Amino acid sequence: MNCYIFVILTCLIASLEGKLKRNSPPHCTQVSKDTDYVSNFKMDYPVAYIHPGQREVYQKLYCVNPPAVRKAVTVVCDWAAPPQVQFTIGDDYMHVVRQDPSGQYLGNAVITTYQLCNNDSNSTTIIHIEDGTISQHETDIIIPVQQGMNVTYVEVEVNSQTPPNVEYIEDLKKIIIYNSLRQITPSKYSLYVKAVCTNSTPEPRNIYERIKMGIYAMVQKLIYANKTNQQRCEERVTF
Repeated sequence: MNCYIFVILTCLIASLEGKLKRNSPPHCTQVSKDTDYVSNFKMDYPVAYIHPGQREVYQKLYCVNPPAVRKAVTVVCDWAAPPQVQFTIGDDYMHVVRQDPSGQYLGNAVITTYQLCNNDSNSTTIIHIEDGTISQHETDIIIPVQQGMNVTYVEVEVNSQTPPNVEYIEDLKKIIIYNSLRQITPSKYSLYVKAVCTNSTPEPRNIYERIKMGIYAMVQKLIYANKTNQQRCEERVTF
C-alpha cells in the first residue's frame, strides 16, 4: 500500500513538472540598467502577461519620485522568439515588442521586472485592505485609488474548498474572483493593495513623445531637488 501511494505521488510530481515546462515560454530576453544613483529600496513588480495576439506593450514603472533608478532588470519570455525589450528615456516605461514571423503572437508572454529605487521607502503606501465573503460564482471588486496614486502591488488570498480563478484588470483597477461551481459553502477572501504617489503620464505612442517625456523627466529631477517632502507627495494616503 505504501509503495502504491509513492508511485502515485511520483507520477503527479512528474506530470506537474512537465506541465510547468510546457506552460513556460522558452525564448527569453533579459535587459538590465545600472547607474551611480544610491538605492533606498527594491521595487518588485507583480508578474505581468502580454495577451495572445498582442504584439506590443508598455509596462509602467514607478521609480519616479525622483526618477532616479539605481538598477533595473526585466526578463521577458515568449513562445515564438526572444522579444525586443528596452527601457524608455526617463525610466517611465519598459517597452516590449514581440517577435513572431507568423504575426499571430500565440500564448501569453511573461514579464518579470524589478528596480532598485532612489525614492524614499515611504513612497510605497498600503492604500487598501479588505476582507469579504464570496457566496456567488463571480465576484467583482473595484480597488479605490485616489488621484495621484498608481497601484504597484495587488495580493488576493481566497480561502475555499476548491481552487478559484482570480483575474486583475489593471486599467479598471478591478479584481474578478470566479468561484468554482463545485464550491458549496461560501468562501472568504483577503485583499491587500500597495501604491506609489506619482504624477500620472500617458503611455508614449511614438519616438517623439518618448523624447519629450525623457526631457520632461530630467526637468522634473531638477524641480524635485528643491521641493519639501510634503510638496513631493501631497496626496499620499496613510492608514
